[in-house]
Amino acid sequence: MRRVSGSRLSVRPPQALQSWRLVVSWVFYGGLSLCLLAIVLGLPAQVLPEAIASTFAYNSEGYFFALLLGAWIHFALPRLPRGSHRLMVASGVGLAFAVLGWWMLSTEGLRSSIATLNEPALALAVLVPYVTLSRPLARWAPVGVSVVVLITVALGLWAGDPQPGVQLESVNWVISMAEMMALVFLAPIVLDLTCPWILDRSERGRSGVLPTLLGLALVPVIVSGLGQEARAGDSVLPLMLNYLGRSHEAFVGFLLLVAYFGLLQRRRDVD
Repeated sequence: MRRVSGSRLSVRPPQALQSWRLVVSWVFYGGLSLCLLAIVLGLPAQVLPEAIASTFAYNSEGYFFALLLGAWIHFALPRLPRGSHRLMVASGVGLAFAVLGWWMLSTEGLRSSIATLNEPALALAVLVPYVTLSRPLARWAPVGVSVVVLITVALGLWAGDPQPGVQLESVNWVISMAEMMALVFLAPIVLDLTCPWILDRSERGRSGVLPTLLGLALVPVIVSGLGQEARAGDSVLPLMLNYLGRSHEAFVGFLLLVAYFGLLQRRRDVD
């Protein structure tokens, strides 16, 4: 349906599309908010079997990340002013997330279910300004960001001085911040390379949804299936599995994001 507003012609989404997006948004944001609230209150352990409750609560960082970055992309980006003010606002929000993450990390006595959210908060400090940059980016930029993170992780693992037959512990910030590093590493790959339509409105369709979802789901499943024993050692494979095992929540967070925006885009394509 077209609507005339002054001298400008605008397009109003069909009612079916508006209703679909409203339902999907309520389920996504409401569901993740309830999940986080339940985890903070310790409810899963009271109502679910121990193994399921542990896995559910373990991924709280992924829920937190998907909820807040999804809200920023969906609601804030379309309403931000154009030009340099746009990035200034995003940088201010990023700084607020940095302060929040540091507070969660450094505050003694904070409930563990809240303190553990410091890594996605610190990742959002970087990624809120990143996703606000005008798209499309230069071709080298997304690859460059992920490569820099990968090199940083490799140096951190090497500096950790791994021992043969021993699982590497959190001996430096690169290792202890595995979830944050994985989130920053995955962001350019998912949002600019495999599913650029999430941020770039000039991109049509939903290319890359199924392969991206499959990849994000398979990595934690395979790593978990190999078990803890496969993560012990000083060679490349156990070190890689060790790091991936620490960052499952990052894959869950992006899995939720891609599924959410894929559902929104799917109905738009149909209509």
